This record gives sequence, C-alpha cells and structure tokens, in this order.
Amino acid sequence: MSKKQVETFKKQVTALARKGDYKSGVELAKQALKRDPNEIHYLYQYAKLLGDWADDLPAVRRKKYKQESIAILKKLQKRMNEADETLQWGIGLNYYYQRADFRGMHTWGIQLEKQQHPNGVYAQGVGAALQAQKLHPRAGAKSWAKKSVAAWKRYGLKKEKYYFPHYCLALALAVQRDFDAAMSALKTAARVSKRPVDNEEFADALELIRTP
Repeated sequence: MSKKQVETFKKQVTALARKGDYKSGVELAKQALKRDPNEIHYLYQYAKLLGDWADDLPAVRRKKYKQESIAILKKLQKRMNEADETLQWGIGLNYYYQRADFRGMHTWGIQLEKQQHPNGVYAQGVGAALQAQKLHPRAGAKSWAKKSVAAWKRYGLKKEKYYFPHYCLALALAVQRDFDAAMSALKTAARVSKRPVDNEEFADALELIRTP
C-alpha cells in the first residue's frame, strides 16, 4: 500500500473514532485489510476499533471481540521496529486498555514521562481514571481518581478535541464526588464528539454522577 493510501485511511478512521463511531471504523479497517492483510497501520486500527466497539456490545460478543483485539495487539508488540513513535504509543496504550490493565497503563505512563515522552501524562490520566471507576465504591478508588485529575491538570485539556480524555476526567471527578465539575467535563466530551450527553457512550459516567 502506498504511503498516501495509508495516510488517507488514518485520517478517515481518526474522524470516525473522534465521533465514537467505532462500528464504521471497524468496517473501514476490514476493507483496508482485504487490500493489504499485513499492513501494520490497518491491523492496529482494526484491533483498536474492534476493542473499543466491543465495550458497547452484549457480553458474549464483547468477550469475543476483545479477545480478537488483544491477540492482534500482542502480535504487533513484536513488530514495533516497523512502527514510528506515534504508532508504537498507540499499540502500547491499547494493549493495556483492551486487557483492562489500568494499573499497568498508569505505571507505563509514569515510565514514559520519565523518558520525556509527550503522552506519558495522558496514559496516567486514562489509566488512573479507569482504575478508579473499576474500584468504585471500594477502598482506593478516590486515591486513583485524585491521580487522574492531577494528571489531566498537568496534561491540559483545554484544546483537546478527542472526547475520551474529557470522559476520563468526568469519571475521576465523579468518583471524587465533585459532581458539578464531572458533569461539566462530560458535557465537553459530548460536545467535542458531537453527541448528546445522554448517549450510551457516556452512560457509566452519568450513572456515577446521578447516583452518588
């Protein structure tokens, strides 16, 4: 595949992901893989989008698609020498995310920050927020939420156009019981993704905010 075709594909799937339209992204990646089954960018985006789409599906399909996503990402770990820094970052982040290893993601983010990687703080913010959600309302949840909020303050979300960091901040703030700030962050997530705040994508955060 030509570099131009790959770049066009990346722009198309990024636009779909920003809107949370993972199903369409999966279909686009499938079409690309028919043309070139071994292209690393196509494989990565297919695995990422399949795993993200699985989050919204019934349990049996979710498990099946998550397993497929993780298996592909695991294989891509062995092809990091073919990837640029951006792709290496994406493969690493999603390997943690799709396995729900949020503690591991946070630790990895700390290591990246020490190496002055620009997205180390991002990984900490996501990992800590999702770990807080996972633990809530048990002990330790608020501690992880605090780490996430601190990371997003360092990262700076003012110009962030992808909804997911705002959604993660909303989760963390809700666990901290700062419900007004959590709703504000969630509304930002909805606005940048051009969806209503009561969209199913935001249901977990809304539940934390509305049923403290």
